Amino acid sequence: YGEKGKPIIQSAIFSMFDHEQISNKAFTPLDFKAYIKYYLIPWVAIHLISKDLGCSLEEAYKEMIASADSGVSLHPMAEEDSRIERIT
Repeated sequence: YGEKGKPIIQSAIFSMFDHEQISNKAFTPLDFKAYIKYYLIPWVAIHLISKDLGCSLEEAYKEMIASADSGVSLHPMAEEDSRIERIT
């Protein structure tokens, strides 16, 4: 989903949780924002890829890693993208 997918997924996660009220003890040593960046966003992306391709989560993970550079090329984040701004 490239650079555009990350802020969309992140925005959806932030809208679901009140990150000010969540205890960081559950994510130690990470804070909630780091937990989202390094765990939840990839987790959601893998599930979306799995559903899109009709494959297992393991295969989706491999596809995500293998296609990371392509995602950046196909869906680059422009400085100003009104579509992304409206979503986030």
